[in-house]
Formats: sequence, structure tokens, C-alpha cells
Amino acid sequence: MRSWVIGVLLIVGAAGTRAEPLAVKRLSDFRADGGLSGWELRQVEAEQLPGEGLRFRYPAWMAGRGKWPAMVLDFGNGGFDEEDWSRYDRLVFEVANESAGVAQLKLRLDDRAGKQGVHLFAIPPGQSHRCQVDIAVLGESINSSQVVHFDLFMSQPGADYDFTIAEIRLEADALDVEEMELRRDPFGEGLIEVEARLRRVGFCEVKVLQGEEVIARYEESTSRLEWKWKGSAPGEYRVELSVTDQAWSSEPAVQELGKFKILPEEERPNFVAWTEPTTRKVMLHSWPEAEREFFSREQIAVGGVAPIRIDMGRNEREGAQVVWLVCRDSTRLRFAVEELRHVETGIDFPAEGTEIHQVGYVFTKEPESYTVDFSGWWPDPLLPVVEMEAVPGECMPVWVSLKSRVNTAPGIYRGKLGIWKDGEREGEWPLEVRVYDASVPDSSSVRTAFSLYDGMLEQVYDGRVPRQLYRKYQHFIAAHRLNVDHLYRSTPPRITDLRYFDRRGQLNAFNVLYLNAGRDYSRKGLAKLAAELDPYVEELRALGLIEKAYFYGFDEVNADRFDEMRLAFGFLKGRYPEIQTATTARDPSLGLATGLDEVVDIWVPLTAAYDPLAAGAARERGDEVWWYICIGPRHPYANWFIEYPAVEARLLWWMTYRQRADGFLYYAMNRWPNQKEPMRLDGNNKTNWNPASFKTANGDGCLFYAGPNGPISTVRLENVRDGLEDYEMLRLLGAEEADELCDRMISSPREFRGDVEGFGRVRRALLERLEGLSAERKQ
Repeated sequence: MRSWVIGVLLIVGAAGTRAEPLAVKRLSDFRADGGLSGWELRQVEAEQLPGEGLRFRYPAWMAGRGKWPAMVLDFGNGGFDEEDWSRYDRLVFEVANESAGVAQLKLRLDDRAGKQGVHLFAIPPGQSHRCQVDIAVLGESINSSQVVHFDLFMSQPGADYDFTIAEIRLEADALDVEEMELRRDPFGEGLIEVEARLRRVGFCEVKVLQGEEVIARYEESTSRLEWKWKGSAPGEYRVELSVTDQAWSSEPAVQELGKFKILPEEERPNFVAWTEPTTRKVMLHSWPEAEREFFSREQIAVGGVAPIRIDMGRNEREGAQVVWLVCRDSTRLRFAVEELRHVETGIDFPAEGTEIHQVGYVFTKEPESYTVDFSGWWPDPLLPVVEMEAVPGECMPVWVSLKSRVNTAPGIYRGKLGIWKDGEREGEWPLEVRVYDASVPDSSSVRTAFSLYDGMLEQVYDGRVPRQLYRKYQHFIAAHRLNVDHLYRSTPPRITDLRYFDRRGQLNAFNVLYLNAGRDYSRKGLAKLAAELDPYVEELRALGLIEKAYFYGFDEVNADRFDEMRLAFGFLKGRYPEIQTATTARDPSLGLATGLDEVVDIWVPLTAAYDPLAAGAARERGDEVWWYICIGPRHPYANWFIEYPAVEARLLWWMTYRQRADGFLYYAMNRWPNQKEPMRLDGNNKTNWNPASFKTANGDGCLFYAGPNGPISTVRLENVRDGLEDYEMLRLLGAEEADELCDRMISSPREFRGDVEGFGRVRRALLERLEGLSAERKQ
């Protein structure tokens, strides 16, 4: 989609700390003459500074003290006097952290109906931090036109934290039309869709014109425009969109979105197809984007189509999608990659790694914990079917995946995708693969901890999971460059499994045992634990596996469990010094302020709470710092919910490289609480699978599905694996150049580009640079 900005001249209020905003509204400025008026302080100590500003302290949590010290400001009654925040772009306040450790301040905002939105700010020690909440994002969780409660709090702080703050304000910029697009049906029947996404509500007017004559018009005040129209008279038309910033200006900005044709009935094709990258999800009822070329059945039959193009390195897997759409008659299709050969040497591309899947769909219900644009049928499973049925009006994406070897010769390979319709040869689609002289290592360097839940396999397979079937799942996970692991295991993993995957170069970390809060860590309890672990650990030592082992525990605990963690981890480190301890405990200082760095070796903060400075300081002390996602964070942070863009699952690994995170943790790969049977087709491409996991989060804790004969991959998991391969190539390139490429897509974990075509260009630049390095070494 394209974007543009409506420029206006009106200036209201003072300039902001960065570019001058269009309008500013101060909610609180802490002036000496009553700066704390209207504020409620809960366990927080505050002192008015001369002029403007406030110094305040959140005291360390201790038993008997409330868990959430807070500063609260309510609408009216002496509090802030602007309830309607929807006219603004952001809430902003500058906070200076005068403490020794990283602070995690949390902001809760409530609307009149009681809905809440919570935002987290990680503030480095000795620094001032601009805390910002985008109103568009806020509007996904609460009604931004009825904001009544501002609650700045901390969760069980592990130490005293001192801050200063000057003012809290709302800011508005010129209205930004972030995305806009014209989609037209590829059959020339006259149906069009106009979509636009604005940063905040504006007055939108759409016109369909033939020449200068207005054929149709639509008007709406909205931040998300969606309009459909269908014409009937053959001819050529164009579409205009004008947007007016109702809050701050009356001057409209006009943009032509594009042109479309309505064809006579006898000229309309029955069958069209086009290509898409694997980083884009193809919705069930979708059309090709306005700029994307598509082809008719007649063009495909004679080979008059642009080739499917795949760029890849050596020893990696890459693919593409071909999307089929029929207008009237259902069609059964079959595909095969044929005659894919090096254009210079004639050598065949490796055939054994070639896979062709039909992209299936799962039905999602609206989730409670995050906002989505659409609930219903979403593309996700990659179905292992031979014949695929395309039905009128529904997209049928075909996932074509290739696997190169370490010794695959660089260069261009040309072949074709053979196509059979209803059992007869229909035609072929040219296929072009560029293999760069850049090889992905066999083993992954980034450490991973993704859980395989045995109990969920037993639930789906009616309690019977033969060893051979279980092995399929293990191989499947390892083939996606992830450790076969379990974070919450109550007994250590099988030594034979560890040795097997270690010998194959598919193991770089594994959890020995989960240490949960509330366990018996008395002298007697620890002695019992040691008796269970001593012989196992001795075997790990003897087999040379000890350095890859860690103990995981105290999942997401707060300060009230720190003493318990100190006791348990301290015992383990004293008895088994070679084995690391890992935790997602909520200590923003990563042990510096709490002293927990003496007993914790691997810190795992949420991506939204990851602070590069604190992580760097922890690494200087000899610790590792990973990060993780789960049910959160939500947008604007990246995640891989089913409803989120596919490219985010890949970009998360570019972020992992850019932030120098040592590992990635994910609590489950197969949490299927609502599924009692394997996945099956319920129609041509729809499945019986309920993708809701934690409450109503779709795809959370679930990266693959259970098929009748083994695991079924997903669009998301394939992008995870592709991202892991990208990570290894970034490492091969070197920090300076790799960082520059990352920065083209990523500014921070919450600021990144979801531009699929842009990502493709950046990744191609990565391959080209690695090939250049290889050429230099050979000289």
C-alpha cells in the first residue's frame, strides 16, 4: 500500500521535544503552584521541583507492602481536563531515571467503560527517556475518545527507583494516511475495493470517474476506510480519494488511487493466477494488488507468464507462493517442479528437498487480548495434499519450497512448475532460482528454547503416540533449526535423544529441569533434588553435553519470589557449576539492583522489556541475555499470532541479531487445548482446527498442527525457520554491514517496516554482499 501526508498550517500550543507538532495539549505540567493537584499517590513519595517538574520514588517491594505503587490521575476533579484523545497522535512524557538499574515503568489507561490498556517503558539508569503511546494503538484496546484514568505504576520493584518528570502532554501532527489501495477484481466484472488506513479519524471521500464524470461517490468519517462498489458498463475508470483532517484543518488532500477496466462478458477470463512471496499471507477472498501482474488460463497454457523467482543461498530452504483463483467452475489441480537445471552447466537442482503444499485455512474468533482487522478464515497450515481444489471466489495458494545443499553450485537454475488440471496436462509456469555463493551453516548459533508438549500430542492422538510418530515431531522441529526442548519438564530429557541430535549438529541448548515457584526448597527438599539429579548430571559430564545444559525456572515471577529463586538457583550453581540457570523473572536490572546476577546466568526479558544497555552490562558480567514473546507483546511490537503479518515471524530474527540477543525463548510450539483430533480438511481448503490457545489468542503457543500421520507446518513456522537462516547469514556478513541492512527494516523492536517487497530487496542485498565476500576470498 502507498502512504501520504496531509499538510496543514495551523499551529496550536508549544513545540514538542522533536519535530514541532501541529497541536499540543498539556495534561499535567507539575508547576510549583499546585503541580500535584489532582494526583493520587499510592506508596509513592513525591517532591515538587522549582519551576516545573517533579521528583518521585517507587520504593522497593517488601512483604506486607502493596504490589503496585502508583501515581494516578483521573479525568476531572482536579485531574486532566481532556477526555477525547482521538484527535491527537500520541501521549508523551519525558522521564529521567536517577536510579542505578533499568526501570520498567508501566502505564495503565482506562476509558469510561472500564476497558484498560497497559504500556511498558524500559528506562535505562542515568538517562532520560521519552515515553510515548500512539493513540492509534491505544484505540485498539480502549475508547480513545473517553479516556478517564492515567495510572503510572511499577510491579513489585526490586529496589528503590527515583525519577523526575516535567510534563505530560498530547501531541497531534498533520494527518497521515498510512496506507491506501485500490483493488479490482481480476476478471473485469466491475467490482472494486478501496481501502485506506489513517493515523486518526479523517473525512474520506471516494470518487469513481469515467473521464471527468463522477459515476459513484462514497463519504465517511473514519480512520479505516473500506468501500466496495460494482459497476456494469464496460469501459475504463479511475478512482480518487480525498481526505480532510477534521480536527485541525478543512483543506482536503486528493490522491488518484488508480485505474480499472470493466470487460465485456465474452472477454472475461475464468481462471487467473499470480505469485506472492512466502512472507505474505493470502486471504481466502483476496485479489492481486493493483501493481501485481496476474495471468489468465490461456496465458499459462502457452507459457506466456513471468517466471516464479526464488533467491536463496546454499544449504537453506526458500520458496514462493502461486495463487490460483477461478471465477465460475471448480478445478482440481496438481503440480510438480520439473527440469530445474543450472543454465551454464546443466546440473540438476537437488530434487529431494522439493516440497509442494496447499495453503489451508483455520477459522479464528475475535481474540480478547489484542485487536485484529479481521476474524474468520486465515491462511496458516501447509497441507500435504497431492491434488488441490480451486473453487469459485476463493484463493488457492500453492506453497513451493526448495532446499539447496552445501555443495549446490551457485548460479541461475531454470525449470518449470508443471500443472495438471482435472488429471490432464494444463501447462507450465517458468521457474527461475538464483543460488548465491553464500552458505548457511549446518548448526544454528542462536540458542533457542521452544517447548514440545508431549501431553498435547497424546490428547490429539487419543493417548497413543508411538515412538516412530514422536520421532517425526522431533525431526520436524530440528529440521526447522530449533532445539527439541521443553521448558516446563518435571523430569530430565532422555540422554539418547540429546546425543542423537547433538551428533547431528541440531542441539545447542536444552533444559534439564523446571524449577517452579512454591516447590520445596528446604534443606530436605534440596537434598532430594540433588539425589535425583546427581547421576544424571554425571552422565552429561561424561558425554560432553554439560555445557549445553541449563536449568529453567521461576517463570515470569515478580520480586516476591526473588528470595526463593536466589535459594534454589544458588544451590544448583554451587552443586553443578557447569550448568547455567535461566529465568524470565521480572527484574529489569537483570540482577544488578537485586543481586540476582550471582545466581542467574541467562536472563530472558520480554521483547517489549528488552533494554540493550542493561543487556550489554549483563553480558559484561558474564551472563547471557535472550528474549521472548508469548501472549504478548502485541502491536506495535512484532509477534506471530495467526492474524499478524507473516513477515513479522521472520523479522523477529533480524531483530534478534540487531539487538545481540543470545537466544530466543517461546513457551510452547504445540499448545492445542481445544483440539481432540488430528487436522483434516473440511472442504477444499478449510480445516477443522480450532487455533485458539491461551484464552482466545489464535496461534499463541502453537507453531504447527497435528496431522493424521505427523506434524503439519504453518506459514508462520516456515518464516521462523527462514528467519533463523537469515540470522546465520547476517552473522557471516559481519556486524557493521549486517547492522546497516537490519536498519533498513528495523528501528527498534516496536518500530519496523512490514513492507514485504522492501524486505525482499534487503534480503537480496544480504545475499549479494555475502557472494561478494566469497569472491574476494577466492582471489
